[in-house]
Amino acid sequence: MLAPEVWAFDPPASTLKVVQGTVESCKDVQDLIKSHPLNHFVSVVLPDTPQVPQDILEVLSSDNEYYKVIDIPAHELVEKEFIDAFVKRGQITALSIDSLVDLDNCLSLTPDGHLVLSLIKESYQELGLEGKATLSKGKDHQRYIVSLDLTASHFIPGKRNYERAHSALKNCLQPFNLVLSWDPPDGKICPSSVASYLCGRGLTVEVCKPRCVQRRDFNVAVPQLYPDEKECDIQEMMEWLGSFSLNIQRPESEFLSSYQSPEETQDVGQVAYLSWEGLFTTSQVLRLFESVREYFSERNGIPWISMYVQGFADIPISWNTRPHVFYTDGDNSYTVILKPVNTYKLVSHISNNKMIK
Repeated sequence: MLAPEVWAFDPPASTLKVVQGTVESCKDVQDLIKSHPLNHFVSVVLPDTPQVPQDILEVLSSDNEYYKVIDIPAHELVEKEFIDAFVKRGQITALSIDSLVDLDNCLSLTPDGHLVLSLIKESYQELGLEGKATLSKGKDHQRYIVSLDLTASHFIPGKRNYERAHSALKNCLQPFNLVLSWDPPDGKICPSSVASYLCGRGLTVEVCKPRCVQRRDFNVAVPQLYPDEKECDIQEMMEWLGSFSLNIQRPESEFLSSYQSPEETQDVGQVAYLSWEGLFTTSQVLRLFESVREYFSERNGIPWISMYVQGFADIPISWNTRPHVFYTDGDNSYTVILKPVNTYKLVSHISNNKMIK
């Protein structure tokens, strides 16, 4: 049997969306950050930065613990006490782990109070709650999304919808391992209150801390982003950011790599690179963006600054409540680039909803 010519197949369709605006407002940036609730990896590239401000260093590192909960029954997330204390007050973000979105049942709890279940066909049929089919590779691999609005006025004990959902989650689903983080409505309230509550329910809760990596490179030719004809192409900019972030050393021989550095570059003395890995809420990412924006506005002559955010791989949803398109490329990431003359470019990668053949 002859091997197929895999290079002859078209890549999965996806959209690289680019939005431009002014740094003073940044409403598009703030709206996009809020629409992407399940964040796993964040990085910042700071050219011509001898010393990184403490605000940027600590915004995702200091007092940003999140929690791992072992074998939590799904119905615990719809208990009235939990909803009143953490879902309706502040913003809670949770995601099941140790499960594969193409093979297992998964769940997430978004800051706007929606419990989203991504279920295999057998579990969905047993659960008996209303949902909708997602992209699949045929009837034998069909998956279903069930979304419950925990903040709805009718979703309270004694109401039919609530009692039916509570009973189904309690009796039809196996417990999950999950990570969660809670942003209190008041700075005087400790975020660890949610861990204390879950421990009081007899659950095993572990404290997790984001992992931070710092790197500094010297004598770097960075892409030039002046707002004129000499500006580096955005595709070339994104390729350069990926190569630099991964610390890829370009080989001297052109036969070992087809990558071409941008022609429009400028030399800087040093470039600082920061990355964080863990569970990050939209509020935390917004605070990081505001710190980066403030630093950029105060530094005259800095070429540009970039902030990259990547979501989890095995999640029920990515952008807003859209199903996570695992079977195509599954990408759910965005990059914010602050440019000279108080402008920015917002680049988001959005997977196509169509199923590959």
